[in-house]
Amino acid sequence: MSRFRRRNHEVPGLNLASMPDLIFTVLFFFMIVTHMRQTELKVRYVVPQGTELEKTGHKGSVVYLYIGRPVDAQGRVTGDEERVQINDRYVTVDEIPTAIAEARDKMSSEDRMHMIVSIHADKGTDMGLVSDVKQALRQAGALRINYSANEVKSERPKVKSQRSKVNGQWSMVKSQRSKVNKEKVLKSCSPCKNKIEELKYGSTET
Repeated sequence: MSRFRRRNHEVPGLNLASMPDLIFTVLFFFMIVTHMRQTELKVRYVVPQGTELEKTGHKGSVVYLYIGRPVDAQGRVTGDEERVQINDRYVTVDEIPTAIAEARDKMSSEDRMHMIVSIHADKGTDMGLVSDVKQALRQAGALRINYSANEVKSERPKVKSQRSKVNGQWSMVKSQRSKVNKEKVLKSCSPCKNKIEELKYGSTET
């Protein structure tokens, strides 16, 4: 008879009692921090390029204003006349103050204090229309405005490195020229060359 009994090792079951609480906690976190609103674009625009751009802060305090050519649900351009869109609807220049007031009323008190109108205008937009939009925003009390653009990286460091490389090559050429000139002087002046060799290796006379 065996002295040792075999034990049956069973894997304990996973306790899932706290799993629903964890799921609802994570879901509530993403509902708080995620910006759920998505604007349906009704115009087509290509923003200009710029340097030293800054990102917009809290999106809850941003009112988006688009200027471009109108498009249909499939994204096809339906006209050449530029239209103005605020959030999800078309507006005329005269309707901008009313649309801004409605957007401000939907914000919290903190977002109203930091409200910014972000203008996404096509790079070919008539500046007269942009000026009219700015005047309408001023009438609505929206004095904080920014313009959307695509960032272009500066190439100055690359040019500077190429200049330093050229300067280094020029210094090398100058050093080679000076070395050749010294050799020419030594060849043309044999007594000087003999004197230098005596000083370098010492006199060979006994």
